[in-house]
Amino acid sequence: MTTFLVGPLWGAAADKWNKHKTILLVTLITSILARLSMLLSDSPYYLCFAVFLTAVLNAPVKPLMDSSVMHMLRDKESYGRMRLWGQLGFGLGSSGVGMLLSRSKLGYKFAFLVHALLMVPTALIMQRFKINNGPPTPLSTSSPTVVRNSPKFKEGLRILSKDMDAMIFFGLVFIVGVSSGCIENFAYVRMREVGGTGRDMGISRLVSASGGVPMFWYAGQLTRNLGVSTVLVLTLFSYTIRFFIYSAMSSPLHGLPAEALRGATFALFWSTATIYAHKIAPEGMSATLLAIMNGMYGGLGQSVGAIVGGRLQGSVGTRRMLRHVGTVDGVFVVCMAGWFWWRGEKGGKVGEGGRGDDEVIKEGEREEGGKGGVI
Repeated sequence: MTTFLVGPLWGAAADKWNKHKTILLVTLITSILARLSMLLSDSPYYLCFAVFLTAVLNAPVKPLMDSSVMHMLRDKESYGRMRLWGQLGFGLGSSGVGMLLSRSKLGYKFAFLVHALLMVPTALIMQRFKINNGPPTPLSTSSPTVVRNSPKFKEGLRILSKDMDAMIFFGLVFIVGVSSGCIENFAYVRMREVGGTGRDMGISRLVSASGGVPMFWYAGQLTRNLGVSTVLVLTLFSYTIRFFIYSAMSSPLHGLPAEALRGATFALFWSTATIYAHKIAPEGMSATLLAIMNGMYGGLGQSVGAIVGGRLQGSVGTRRMLRHVGTVDGVFVVCMAGWFWWRGEKGGKVGEGGRGDDEVIKEGEREEGGKGGVI
């Protein structure tokens, strides 16, 4: 929840003062120190404060990273090919830490120390970033740049609030976040229930990351062919399948197909959502929009999902909770797919494959000065 409330403020500050690199470095370093401070005390009150402080400082790191990468890329559709390295590192790190935690006498302190050490070269690399937050480059190398005057922050938000496609997009990102909050917080609880160990969880994370690498590579092309709305519906459909796989498994290995699906789905979803949010952002508000998207998914959405999932788990157990949420997701997918189809038949703007980037830009332009996009 803190990410949802604080992230957009950090993004707005970076956009307003054009200090993306400075804020990125400061918040990255201070969030690392805040995480390390959790090792100083076992008091629940102190840990709550340390977690809150870490969330406040870490909230802008991911959206500012994404915004910086998007600004530096000439071909925006190649974002996924940059992001896949993060997915690969995540898989290797989580699988390795999962195995080491079960053996190391240091326990979780070891994970915190390793995290801090790995962030040192990360910060040094970020220091060499040459971020140009001027007029955006084309969505692809073959399409022209669309240059508009930068609206003020409040004016930019007003423009977006009147854009039905943008509102639908952020609403669906929130729903995906709720589904993620339910499944990511309780999938490994379910794995424990069927005899899973730290080693099994590490292997699961590695399988998940491996499934996402090729999807990140081809995400731009797939989004262009399928359309944003189709990608979002397919994302929710994959969550439905994963819910039922986890609820039905009787061995930790039975969850591996769901983990592979998780990696592939997240890769396509995150690449598509990042590119789209950057595209619809009014001039000079890319970091703000990406922070809002990150907050809707990882802040508000996952928080609501964790709360709903926790209440249901306490009432009916993990297995039935996963099955119930999967059923609700399935019904929602059918409704959304039908609505998008009806909207397309009625002439609504539904993202279609096969169109050039310049056509998408022209179709989505706003008379009031923002950068449009269609779902």
